[in-house]
Amino acid sequence: MDILQIQEGNLKTAAWTSWPPFLRDLPFLEPELHTYFAALARKYGPVVKLQLGTKIGILITSPTMAREVLKDQDITFANRDMPVVAKPVSYGGSNIIWNPYGPEWQMLRKVTVVKMLSNTTLDSVYSLRRRDVWETVAYIYSRVGSPGDDRAAVGAEFREAISDVTELLGLPNVSDFFPALARFDLQGLGKRMGKLVMKFDTIFDRIIDQRLKSVLRQKLENKTDIFYSQN
Repeated sequence: MDILQIQEGNLKTAAWTSWPPFLRDLPFLEPELHTYFAALARKYGPVVKLQLGTKIGILITSPTMAREVLKDQDITFANRDMPVVAKPVSYGGSNIIWNPYGPEWQMLRKVTVVKMLSNTTLDSVYSLRRRDVWETVAYIYSRVGSPGDDRAAVGAEFREAISDVTELLGLPNVSDFFPALARFDLQGLGKRMGKLVMKFDTIFDRIIDQRLKSVLRQKLENKTDIFYSQN
């Protein structure tokens, strides 16, 4: 049931008349959504419809209903609208989080579970992970007392970028409630996310470049050791 329909006679409903009708429930949302939604559930029941601009949201707070939606009917409710700011950072939604349920999503899930996270895969790279841990520990030990280097700077820059992306994904965006306005990017969130994506690409390029140089240096050192051992 629409909260605007069931709040007849309420002061909030009376105040709504001064708002444009296309805004619907948006003006009534409070900053602390979890407490606000809990209050709605106590007053109106476990299922409430919210008209958020041109989008419809369904609030479910009952454990039984949540189990029905999230487990028993999981495939039916699997798809979700992608936030506008999520498109750049997910390269158009081509990942397992935002990809709609279908053959491509199933393929991504299979690759993730079978090729990346299976016990067989993890066991097969055990020696590699063990070696990398020892190399990391040795590197940290060798840098004790040093002022820092590019690797530390890249790590700090990466953490900052992750924090900025998380913040942007959590901000309310007019473009999500009114998709027709998305092209105008009224809040500039899409532009900010685009800059962060470019920042990520730069960071990854630097990490890959450092790794390639490290591998090349290790190979040269091994060849040098072999040469001297044979002479």
